Amino acid sequence: MTRIIFVLMISTCVWAQDTTGYPNELPKYRFYATAPWRALVPAKSSMTDVRKVLGNPDQASDVEEYLKPYPGDTVAKEPVFTYTRIMPGWEVLVYFTRYCDREHPPDPDGNRLCSIDLIPKKRTSFAAVRFPAVFIKRHVTAIDGVWDEYADGTGLRYEVYTAKPQYGEEVAGDLNRISYGPTEKPTTAPKTWWQR
Repeated sequence: MTRIIFVLMISTCVWAQDTTGYPNELPKYRFYATAPWRALVPAKSSMTDVRKVLGNPDQASDVEEYLKPYPGDTVAKEPVFTYTRIMPGWEVLVYFTRYCDREHPPDPDGNRLCSIDLIPKKRTSFAAVRFPAVFIKRHVTAIDGVWDEYADGTGLRYEVYTAKPQYGEEVAGDLNRISYGPTEKPTTAPKTWWQR
């Protein structure tokens, strides 16, 4: 009976962010503990929560209709908020579940926070960075670039270009973004504590 309860607890908590945050942040890139967005919880916080914590974005876009003016939170099909002044050296992009490449709990309105992504304002080389074994590497090919994604299962992802992207000054080995999202089911299961 205890074992069944334990399994049920894990399955109901799989989307809840660990209260310790993102424990595997790389040493020179530990932002979560002091981030202005720390109070926001992926897959739980709403658009309203984001505006309460961070204020109105410097730019709000609907990726579906990128060249048109932002139609408003309730009408936007793929909303993204951009904050350019809350973290020096970084542009902060806030994605919602209507425009989310991560697994997340059902959200009929698509108003829940998907991820908070940090985009470096200047080239940031990750060519010499060695990721700890807890990170699973996955190669990604997109319309505007190719990169390796390193994810640790807590919702933390680092994306590092493997070739010069179509736009911008970045080159292979440069950081594309750091992304903080909901706890994820890893694509390649790491050993659990009882298998080590």
